Amino acid sequence: MIKTFLFLRCLALTPAQTGKNKLSSVLPIEGLYVAGITAGTDAHGIGTQLAADSSIKCTDLILHRC
Repeated sequence: MIKTFLFLRCLALTPAQTGKNKLSSVLPIEGLYVAGITAGTDAHGIGTQLAADSSIKCTDLILHRC
């Protein structure tokens, strides 16, 4: 028997969680970074473009810190 599961994720940010108030890609734990639609204070775009831009900029941060 094959079971199928559907996971739905919704994203809703308040105005206080957007723009310069978004979570930084550099976290206060040494060596821990995050990327995605809700991370990166200088990422821009919408949807997939925002996530991709965040990940590219996070990668640059990691490469320049090492």
